[in-house]
Amino acid sequence: MARKPTPHTQTWQGFFNHLCNYANLCGWTVKTGEELTDMADSEANLVTIKLLQNKEDQTYVLMHELGHMHIFNSKDYNTKFAGLHAARAKGYYGLQTYRVERVQEELEAWDQGKIVATNLGIPVDQDKFRRMKARNVSSYMIWAQKRKIDSLTEKTHATHTNQNPTPVQ
Repeated sequence: MARKPTPHTQTWQGFFNHLCNYANLCGWTVKTGEELTDMADSEANLVTIKLLQNKEDQTYVLMHELGHMHIFNSKDYNTKFAGLHAARAKGYYGLQTYRVERVQEELEAWDQGKIVATNLGIPVDQDKFRRMKARNVSSYMIWAQKRKIDSLTEKTHATHTNQNPTPVQ
């Protein structure tokens, strides 16, 4: 049985809709669904938001994804994130420069999303924003370090077994 909407949920639904309208004005489409992943696709001008979160969290995630939209559409994207752009063009997703610049892009997307929301008159709870940003960016930081940790583990194992280690880039 569906819950009766509360005034708080209706407010966040309104903010979410306002961000969706803004994305549409910028030439982007926002799709939602329980099976989707939170992401911004610059090739399709598409943002997808997973519906298994509460509406307030969905709104913060949409702010972040619209931050990506602004980054992707900026004139200096390919210069500012040259390593990221080059790695994507060649499919070199394991490079350390790609991983570091990906974390930088994630951080900037959160900050850009906050600016978008503020400019649209959407209230941003600073504590909630910091917690969501930290939780989400920390997962990227762990991902970015994983290759280095895997390479160090492989190198240590190879040293102990007299095998040639895989080069660390």
